[in-house]
Amino acid sequence: LSIPGSATDFDDVSGPKTTESSELTIRVVTPDELLAELARREHEFRMDFERLIDAQEQLRGRLLSLMDSSQTGGASADFLTAVSSLERRQRGIAGSVNVIRQQFEQVLTELRINQLTTPTIEERLGGNIVEPLAELARRDLALAGDAIRAWSRDASRETAAQIDAQQVVLLAKLRGILAHMIQWQGYQEAVTMLRDILRLQEELKAETRNRVKEEGKGIFDK
Repeated sequence: LSIPGSATDFDDVSGPKTTESSELTIRVVTPDELLAELARREHEFRMDFERLIDAQEQLRGRLLSLMDSSQTGGASADFLTAVSSLERRQRGIAGSVNVIRQQFEQVLTELRINQLTTPTIEERLGGNIVEPLAELARRDLALAGDAIRAWSRDASRETAAQIDAQQVVLLAKLRGILAHMIQWQGYQEAVTMLRDILRLQEELKAETRNRVKEEGKGIFDK
């Protein structure tokens, strides 16, 4: 579907002038085509999320190294600089997780608008992915950044131990969401395969009916 656009002014001196815009082309896709496109996007978002988990694991590793090298009760200039850098990285991960949350939320919105959602999809995509991502980005990861900042004011081993325990919980939550993403992708692939099987069955039935009709015509012509 192509939609052209044009506009005419009200020039009463030299006469009205008309200009046209380039045509806007809109392609109307089938439900199966839309689902395939959304599944492709979900796969890309999941890959980005896996990279964020790797970044969080690297951040925890850097924190552990800094804990080993720091002295109890001391806070050198190098230590403060390193802590500040790690805090920025933690807050950057929080921002990136929120972006992925928005992307998955957009997928869910498109499914709802096109009336393709089901209670199973709402639970898998909304309850197990979008909502936990929102909680992580807005609360857990933000609190982790606050804890790292507080470490610069209290460089004790007790504070460091609390930070690492917090990192362990964060990584567990991130991996849990990833598991649901993988499960969701497998579910989508299964649904797509089932649709393909049903489509092939219908094509085979139609082909069989046509063949029977043609053979019937030949019988009556004799």
